[in-house]
Amino acid sequence: HGAVTLLLRQLGILGNFVLYSSSGLLALYIYFQIPVGALLLYPAFYALKIDAYVASMLLGAISRQYWMKIG
Repeated sequence: HGAVTLLLRQLGILGNFVLYSSSGLLALYIYFQIPVGALLLYPAFYALKIDAYVASMLLGAISRQYWMKIG
């Protein structure tokens, strides 16, 4: 068993956690996919120009509308 798993079991946070169960594999998959997704999306967000955001604000859009329609 890993050190983090043993520590969480001693603290009572983690009950009978098995890595090879469906919930354990899901946790591992999410733990891997979130950083990969951030690394893949970073260049796309970096390419967005501030001019488009400012123009949308001048035309009366709210931040949510900018991200839904443009970003």
